[in-house]
Amino acid sequence: AQRTSVLLQSRNVKNYQENRSRHYDRWVFREISTSDPVVPYEIFKKFATLLSFKLFLNLDGPKAEELSELATTHWHGIISVPLSVKLPFLMSSSYRKAAQAREQILGIIEQILQDEKCDFLQEAYTRCVRQPSEEAIDKDLFKNTILVFVCALIPKALASLLTSFLDTSGLWAKYLVSQEE
Repeated sequence: AQRTSVLLQSRNVKNYQENRSRHYDRWVFREISTSDPVVPYEIFKKFATLLSFKLFLNLDGPKAEELSELATTHWHGIISVPLSVKLPFLMSSSYRKAAQAREQILGIIEQILQDEKCDFLQEAYTRCVRQPSEEAIDKDLFKNTILVFVCALIPKALASLLTSFLDTSGLWAKYLVSQEE
């Protein structure tokens, strides 16, 4: 019998609505100022990043905020000139900061794996690394893949989708708004 994906197991599905609502309420009602202009993509990316951390790493609150800052440092620095330089009394290169942030993120992922408090990560780890076959992957490759998906691909894709949805809302609004209003 084929096992149900860990994301679709009842113990996880029951928490999705609560997690989404909590993150949504936080960003819409507390963090978005109605008097200042906002960049929707940046707001949606932050929302999607924290939601991704909660769903896939079971991280919330200050730990998720810390990981978000590390992810930003990592992705902004990784696209800079690849020189790992540190001079006394001067700032480190962006690339060096990115490499340090990456190591910290991988350390956080490793700690979550060791604590065994995240069902999704444990199930993915078991299926990808611990399986006794030639299809098993290296633990470092697994952690780096989680880093890319959870800290970049999923949040950026969701943020882009939400931004596009918002941007095109004027085009579909006429179909959703009642003609009687």
